[in-house]
Amino acid sequence: MADTDLQLKIEEYLEEIGTLKEQVEGVRKEEKLKAAKEWGARLKASKEEFERKLKEVVGGGGGGKEVETLKAQMVEWQAATAKQFLSAKNLNEGIKLKLEESEKKGEELRKEGEEKERDIEASMDEIGALKERLEGKEGEVKRLREGGEKEKEANGEMDAILAAVAAVAGVATVAGIVQLQKSISEKDAELKSLSDANRDKNARLEQLTKSLGEKEAELSSLNLSIAASNSSTCEKDALLAQLQKSISDKEAELKSWNDESGEKDALLAQLQRSISEKDAELSSLNQTLAASSLSTGEKDALLAQLQKSIGDKDAELKSYSAQLQSLTSENHTQLQSHQQKIQSLVDENNQAKETALKDCKDMTLRATAAEDQLNKINEAMKVLQEEYTKCKIDLSKLQTSSSTGSDGQHRQLEEAKNMVNLLTSKNGNLEETVKALRSQLEHSREENEAIAERLERERVDSAVKEVKNKRIGVVVKEERLQQGAEPQAQPPSHSSSPSLSDKLNIAHFEGILNKMAEKIDALTVSPPPTPNQPLPPPPYPADDDISNTELLKKITNFLDASFSPTTSTLNTIKTKVEENGGKFDPLAMTLTDVIVKKVDELKQANSSASKEPVTVDMSGFEEKIVERIESLRVNSAGPATSLVKSQSEPIPNDESLKIIQDLKLKLEEKEMQVKGKEEDVVRHTEIMTKELHRFNKALGERDEAICGLKEELSAVKERSGPVDEVALKVVREELAKERAEKKAVRKAAKEMQRRVEALTKELEAIKALQRQHGSGSGGATTVTDGGAGAGSGGEESEESSEKKKEEEKKAKFMEERRQMMERAKEKKRQEKREREMEENGGGGEDDRKPAAVPTTPAVEDSKPKAVEKKSADVESERERERDRSDSRNAATTTWREETDHHPLPPFGLDSPVISHLLTSWTSDIQKVQYLRLYLQCLADYNREVPVTFPKGLTLLGLTEEVKDGFLTLVVPMLQGRSDGVGVKVFSRLGEKGDDDEEEEGGGADDDEENRVVYDLKLRIVRDGGVAPFIPPAAPETPGTCVPIPVLSPRSNFKELL
Repeated sequence: MADTDLQLKIEEYLEEIGTLKEQVEGVRKEEKLKAAKEWGARLKASKEEFERKLKEVVGGGGGGKEVETLKAQMVEWQAATAKQFLSAKNLNEGIKLKLEESEKKGEELRKEGEEKERDIEASMDEIGALKERLEGKEGEVKRLREGGEKEKEANGEMDAILAAVAAVAGVATVAGIVQLQKSISEKDAELKSLSDANRDKNARLEQLTKSLGEKEAELSSLNLSIAASNSSTCEKDALLAQLQKSISDKEAELKSWNDESGEKDALLAQLQRSISEKDAELSSLNQTLAASSLSTGEKDALLAQLQKSIGDKDAELKSYSAQLQSLTSENHTQLQSHQQKIQSLVDENNQAKETALKDCKDMTLRATAAEDQLNKINEAMKVLQEEYTKCKIDLSKLQTSSSTGSDGQHRQLEEAKNMVNLLTSKNGNLEETVKALRSQLEHSREENEAIAERLERERVDSAVKEVKNKRIGVVVKEERLQQGAEPQAQPPSHSSSPSLSDKLNIAHFEGILNKMAEKIDALTVSPPPTPNQPLPPPPYPADDDISNTELLKKITNFLDASFSPTTSTLNTIKTKVEENGGKFDPLAMTLTDVIVKKVDELKQANSSASKEPVTVDMSGFEEKIVERIESLRVNSAGPATSLVKSQSEPIPNDESLKIIQDLKLKLEEKEMQVKGKEEDVVRHTEIMTKELHRFNKALGERDEAICGLKEELSAVKERSGPVDEVALKVVREELAKERAEKKAVRKAAKEMQRRVEALTKELEAIKALQRQHGSGSGGATTVTDGGAGAGSGGEESEESSEKKKEEEKKAKFMEERRQMMERAKEKKRQEKREREMEENGGGGEDDRKPAAVPTTPAVEDSKPKAVEKKSADVESERERERDRSDSRNAATTTWREETDHHPLPPFGLDSPVISHLLTSWTSDIQKVQYLRLYLQCLADYNREVPVTFPKGLTLLGLTEEVKDGFLTLVVPMLQGRSDGVGVKVFSRLGEKGDDDEEEEGGGADDDEENRVVYDLKLRIVRDGGVAPFIPPAAPETPGTCVPIPVLSPRSNFKELL
């Protein structure tokens, strides 16, 4: 009854705890959902703000100074990356130090665990030594019992000791024993309280492990969400900070585990002290018992008490050893779990460290690669700018004489642009920077081309005007010479008739000019490439694996090779002109000026030699020059791509000044725009920094809220008590132990009562025999004594006769005791044979030998009476047994269905509770395995029960405790299937078989024999109906399958196969 009340209380308590847990879980889920929504809204708003600001910064297009701002941002980003790399490096070093400390702590824990195991082994050795001492004590007791005859000689001394001890030690011994019993009960209570405290500690440890798992899950989810939503450097700093916080939390939890292990060490030390105290009490009890050993009867009582106390101490030592073993195993498992957790923490920290280092290295490599690529692009742009300036200078040398040269340079510039595009295509990470550079280059090129076009047109106009003026002057001079003007007014360079040398010089110069015209025509034969016409292939293979330095070298070589024809043409023109005595300065004069100056010099030389007017027909040359200038103006593929800075006095032009001023104003405006954008970027950076600080603060508040919820949950659990699956398991194990102890106590009490009754019966029989012996031989004894007294008449004969009488009494008492033990054994054997031969009536009585009795005449006379009494007892016992068998046969014919529903236990069939239940029913391992497999097939909800599966199972010979265990623990596991397969249970009163009585040794009394046993039958139900009975295909012989197996505790297992 008390067990059922306790079970009900435990179930109510579990239901209350379940409701509290559900309420706490609901509150936690609501808080988590609310915090997650707020955090997501803040994250989304910050992300949108960041994208909007980024669009504002990037949306301005490629202006004049945007490349420089991008470069500055790249430099700042590289500096920030370097700082983050340093901070990450420092953080990794800190993590390494913490990991080393945690490894040291783990080693210390391992060492402490090994020391504890050694201490426990030492305590087990001490327990073994104590057992050996107890065995030695038992041997001494046996020796004392055997040496009782020798101690009889010292009865005089014992009488004196009794007289002295009776007054002093008698009461003290009893009081000491009572006090020792009280102290033992107090120690038991202390041990029980210590075991309760140990269970509480274990429950608390499991709660901590559970909370640690939840914390790790939250940390992993938080890490995933942060890694998914944030990829910038600031977010990685937040990740590293959170990792440090998690490491500190785990170190705190490790510290708490160390404290709990210290408490368990203290508990073990306390248990060892209690064991030593109990050993001391046992030794004192042995001493007091040895000192208070009195007469033979009292010695027997003391020996029985000593045996009982030794048995109790053995039980206590066994319980202590079991507790020590359980504590050792628990500590070992806890140490293993701690080591595994420490190893998992170390692995997680190493993984996080490796990922952080990998990210930092990747960022550093990307930054360095981007920086190198940017530097290479800048160098390439510088080289291209230098080549571009060279091209402008070389093109300025070919102002009017080589329009095709400008076309070739235009193609070369296009090829250079293509090469720059190829170079930038290899650097995809700087695409925006290259686009900005390209747009700026195109813009500057267009402005330069416009300016060059205006200057070129002005210069061509001035050259045409100058040629026309020269031509007009020559015509005027010729008219004046024809009209007979004064010779002193004419220039000395004109003469009337040219000489042969003049004609040769003019022919030579005309040949030179014709050659120059042919070269210019040859340069202008190939027209410039149109926009739709493809460019000529580059002089190098477009290989993606080529390095940047080699590419720059090839670009430079290509430009040098492309400009070499123009340079060689200019050199040939210069050498040819210098050979004829002229001076060629391409930066100060045009080709027309050189030709006119040379013609004037020739005219002056001829006029000074002959002083005759000479007319030089320059109309053909002038027309050719005009045609070349017009063709340069009309057929040029594009304007010149550079501004010519002449060493002579520049041509005054108001439009060029205005253009330069406009360019300066535009550059100033772009500088202002760049400064404004830089200020916007700085302001945006400050705003984002504040937003990140606010976001980190919100994360901290969220962590604090989570910690508060966890503290509330722990407080609720502490108020409700550490009752969980482990606690339930411990409670059930304790209940099972208490039931087993109660059963053992009842059995021992019945055995003691039976022995007392048997001893009283034997004592009564002995007394009756003594009375009969005294009445039958009293006269003879008197005569013998009288004769002896008359014959001897001395004191010595009387003393010797008294000694003989005492020895005879002693021998008689020992013989009677031996015979009494033999009679008890013979009675047990006789009862066993009577139960075996019950069907044959009394046929076996003649074969039985009577018990050995004293060989005196009185005993011989009392033999028929004892036999008659024993036969009457046997008959009455047969009648009682017949009545019991009839009642059992009537009871076993009816089955009753068990309709009570019980809650599902918080463990499975693999639990030690179920194992203890099955082994309490039977000790046959094969039957336990068969029954376990049968139950697992029904209890596994994911497994389909086949049609050929046995339709039921019958269990025989279950005690009341085992039957209640099956109904309350095993049956609920089988009745929870959802596929239409259920189990119905039937029970009835069973019958105890003969094999059970044989195993108990045949020494049980009537109550033990009348012990009630039960039978259980499990029937499988499909779709609400009982499964039909399938008859066997063959007779039930060993080796055939039985549809409904019948299992008894000690039946042959081969019957099931």
